[in-house]
Amino acid sequence: MPKMFFAVNVKAGKKAIVPVLADILSIFNAADYEVTVYVTQKAKELPNVIEREAPKYDAVVCSGGDGTLNEAVTGLLRLKKRPPIGFIPAGTSNDTVTNLGLPRKLTDAAKIIVNGYTQPVDVGKMNDRYFNYIAAFGNFIEASFDTPREAKNAVGSLAYIMNFIRLLPTAKPIRVRAEFDGGSFEGNIIVGMASNGKVMAGIPLGKQIDASVNDGLTELIFIKTLKDMISFQELLEDFAAGEVGENEAFFWRRVKRVKIESELALPWTLDGEYGGTHKKVEIENLPSAVRIFVPEKKA
Repeated sequence: MPKMFFAVNVKAGKKAIVPVLADILSIFNAADYEVTVYVTQKAKELPNVIEREAPKYDAVVCSGGDGTLNEAVTGLLRLKKRPPIGFIPAGTSNDTVTNLGLPRKLTDAAKIIVNGYTQPVDVGKMNDRYFNYIAAFGNFIEASFDTPREAKNAVGSLAYIMNFIRLLPTAKPIRVRAEFDGGSFEGNIIVGMASNGKVMAGIPLGKQIDASVNDGLTELIFIKTLKDMISFQELLEDFAAGEVGENEAFFWRRVKRVKIESELALPWTLDGEYGGTHKKVEIENLPSAVRIFVPEKKA
C-alpha cells in the first residue's frame, strides 16, 4: 500500500479545505493510499516538516495557497530523493493552479493526484531561497504580502490589484543593473520580476511571453514606467489580452541566471510571501527540480 504525507493549511483562503477534508481523504483511501495527515501549526514550519517526513512516503500532498506550496517544495529541495508532490489549492489567488492547469475544485484536485500522472517542473532559486512561479521587487510589491487576509479572502486576486492602485501615486523610479545570459540591463524601473509561470496575482503575463513551467528558463521582466492611473489600467488590459511586448515601458528576456543589483536594499516577494530585503540577488532556474501531479495530457 503506497504511503502519502498530507500537509493541510486549514487557515488558507476561506478555509475551503475544512468542509471537504473527509471527502478528499475518502478519495485517497479509495485509491489504496495510507494517508498521514499533518495540520500546519505556524508559518514557515513546513520546509522542516517536509524535509523530515517526505523520505518515508511515496507521495507528498499539501493543501493551502501558493505560499504553502512554496514551503513544501522548499522542504523537498533539501532532499536528494524527492517523492512527487500534489497540490490541493485552497488559497486566495492560486496562480499555481493556472500555471499547471489544475482544477480549482478541491475534490477534483484530489482525483488528479490519485490518477498518478506527474510532470517535472522548474523551480527558481533566489540567493538561498526558492520560488515556484515568481520573485519580484519594487513599487507595489508590499501589496502582495501586506494585503490584509480578510481582503484576500473576500475578493481574491482583486485585493492585490486594489492595493497596487492605492500605492500607485507613491511609485518612485528604482535604478537597477541586471546581468544575464549574454546581455545586461541598466535603467530606472518601478517593478522587477523573475517568473516561472504564466500569471502573477491572477494577471496573465501575455501570449508574447509564452512562459512555461518546465523549459529551464526564467522570464525576467522589468516595468520601466507608469505615468498615471490610465497607464496602469492599460498595462493590466494588455496583460489580460496577451498583448504585452517589449516597448518603452516594458522589458523582458528569457534567462537561465540573472544577477540584479539595486541602489537601495529593497523588499522582495517570493510566491506572494515576504522574501527578505536585498540590494543584490542572484536568481537561477533549477530545471525539472520536482515532479508534481497534473492532469494527464490528452493525445
